[in-house]
Amino acid sequence: MSPAPAGGGRRAARSVDVAYAALHAIAPALPAPRLPRWRTTYRYFAAWQQDGVFEEFTGLLRRLARAAEGRGGEPSACVLDSQTIKISADVRRKGQGTGAGKRIIGGKRHLGCDTPGLLLIVLVTAASVSDTAAGTTLLSRIAAAGHGGSAVRSDTVSAGRSDRRGRRRE
Repeated sequence: MSPAPAGGGRRAARSVDVAYAALHAIAPALPAPRLPRWRTTYRYFAAWQQDGVFEEFTGLLRRLARAAEGRGGEPSACVLDSQTIKISADVRRKGQGTGAGKRIIGGKRHLGCDTPGLLLIVLVTAASVSDTAAGTTLLSRIAAAGHGGSAVRSDTVSAGRSDRRGRRRE
């Protein structure tokens, strides 16, 4: 779980200190008495990300939250939706696009949630990517992650049943 130490005579960072440093970056109000060096924290973070630790952890939290509500561990249905957002000027033009319906230059965040609203997957694309194309990607990633679910709810655009202006096709 811990990355191999990079040569040198420095003392090894404790995993708990690195975890506190990662949490401190997200919520600075949390106490972090011993922050390791930035490079050490990033090395651990990258190793944990590559090993799938964060997906495993969020999956565990989701299953615990579902159990607390008296639900099964894995969802039987999911909800897909997207939102067009303006992106910082620092993002390259290649990563941006113009949303067809709202004429917003920026990006889209596509979400897949279970019915209580717990996050299953997030996909960030250029605003020019259609909801149908992104919805297909979301569904395949949800299935690949083993979240199952036979029922899917989405708006008509994500389901591929409307034109570019949101009018329903017959």
